[in-house]
Order: sequence, then C-alpha cells, then structure tokens
Amino acid sequence: MNENRTLEQAIQTVQAAIGEFVQGKAAAWKAMCSRRDDAALFGGWGGWELGWEQLGPRYDWAAARFAGGDVTFEEIARYVSDDLACTVHLERMRARLVGVEEEVPVHLRVSHIYRREDDGWKLVHRHADQLVPIQPTESVIAS
Repeated sequence: MNENRTLEQAIQTVQAAIGEFVQGKAAAWKAMCSRRDDAALFGGWGGWELGWEQLGPRYDWAAARFAGGDVTFEEIARYVSDDLACTVHLERMRARLVGVEEEVPVHLRVSHIYRREDDGWKLVHRHADQLVPIQPTESVIAS
C-alpha cells in the first residue's frame, strides 16, 4: 500500500506542476520527469521527443507559450503495477496563451506513464492531444 501512496503523491505533484506550467513555469514539471534516455513526449502542441536532451528544451518551449490560467483534471482510468503506472485523464484549462489577447479554453486528453526510479516515481511519458469530437475517416489521412 505504501507504493500506491507514494504514486498518489507523485500524481498530485505532477498535477500541481501542470498548474505551474500553465503559469509559464516549467521547473516543477521538469523535476518530476525521468532523465533516462527512453523518456518520451507526444506533446499537446504536436511532434514528439525522446530522451532528456530533447525533452528539457521542449518543456521550456511549451511552458513559455502559457501566460496564466488554471487547470482541472478528470481521471478516467488508472493502471498500476510494481514499477509502472499509467493514468488516463482529461485536462481542462482556461489559459492565457502568449500572443492571444483573452483567456481561452484548452481541453486535452492525456495519458501519463510513471516509472519507479531510484529517486521515486517519475513521469516517463506524456501523451496529450486536443479533445475533439469523433472525426470522420478522412481526418486520419496524412497530407
């Protein structure tokens, strides 16, 4: 049970870090992320990164696109084993984005994969994309 409580604390810390991220601050988020070569991101702004050499700068870049706001989380599912865990959730933000005059809604569907590392549970993968209605077949065809 202690492992789940430790994981729960990691999830709460990541959520608090996302709140900081929306303020344009990446430090708390980066502190919860794995520095290993297999850490990956499919970010909400598109593209993908692998390994800390790519991830660190990408997180700084993404946080710099935010200028304030707030975020709420709706957990859909959670899967936990001894050394890996996954959460599936919705992130709903009211965000001020750099270059946009007013606060706007940003709704993401998100999967986080956590791994137990030497210094505790770390985020090893984030997959986030825009929450949209079900799309027609043509929407998945690469152009």
